[in-house]
Amino acid sequence: MGTYGRVTLVTDDSAAAWGVAAIALAELRRVDSLMSNWTTTSEVARLNREAGTKETRVHPEVGRVLQAALALWKESGGAYDITVEPLVRAWGFLGGPRRVPSEAEIQAALAHVGAQRVHFAPETGMLRFDDPATRIDLGGIAKGLRGGCRCQEPGRARGAERPRGPLGQHVRDGSPPGASGWRIGIRDPRDRIPFLARLTLHGEGISTSGQYEQFVAVNGRTYGHIMDPRTGWPVQGLIAVTVVSPRRWNVTAGIRRCSWWVSTRHGAGRRRWATCRRS
Repeated sequence: MGTYGRVTLVTDDSAAAWGVAAIALAELRRVDSLMSNWTTTSEVARLNREAGTKETRVHPEVGRVLQAALALWKESGGAYDITVEPLVRAWGFLGGPRRVPSEAEIQAALAHVGAQRVHFAPETGMLRFDDPATRIDLGGIAKGLRGGCRCQEPGRARGAERPRGPLGQHVRDGSPPGASGWRIGIRDPRDRIPFLARLTLHGEGISTSGQYEQFVAVNGRTYGHIMDPRTGWPVQGLIAVTVVSPRRWNVTAGIRRCSWWVSTRHGAGRRRWATCRRS
């Protein structure tokens, strides 16, 4: 899904825990094989090829994520929209090269954006798109799924406490031994070394995203990869957003909603970093 995965196990015997780590990493690869649109062989890639021309059956796990994503689209008033994939491609953040597209290209991509074009029936597991050119991108929610997925279960079953793994963000489970929670440092988006803030989390997910990792810079201006599905342009006025939530699916999807909310209410250039906490 265009990021990296790492699993950390808190254990007294690192050699014995290697098998647990291998199982957890295999689970991450399995979820990636379902949800990624960075490959042509994933379940999401298949849906993007087929759902615009015929009703097609969805893998149950992908269906659960799709249902959650569509609910978040409604909840956010369209700020979080999984159909931004044509815009992400137009800007080169998927498939490359990264560039500022023309206004005509942006409008052409926007013509296929809008989750109202996506029709999913959870009771039958069938999906169809109204528009053959509509494409979905689950990266904004599926990374949170990977962080909180079944990769944690084998660790608990075999005595390795609190398996965890950052996936383009940090997701933490439980607490480290002798501590009340995980002490998380939020990197300063203007400098890779110092921390801008520190948070203590227990049983919550946290995700940070910003325009300092994936961006395109043109004529002295930097555009990040978080798209505003209303305008076709990247969200402006922020260089980083951090979201904390007990629902891990919401931490990554919440990045998009929080970015849109802050930029809409405070305007471009008014805020440099924002944090949102969801219940």
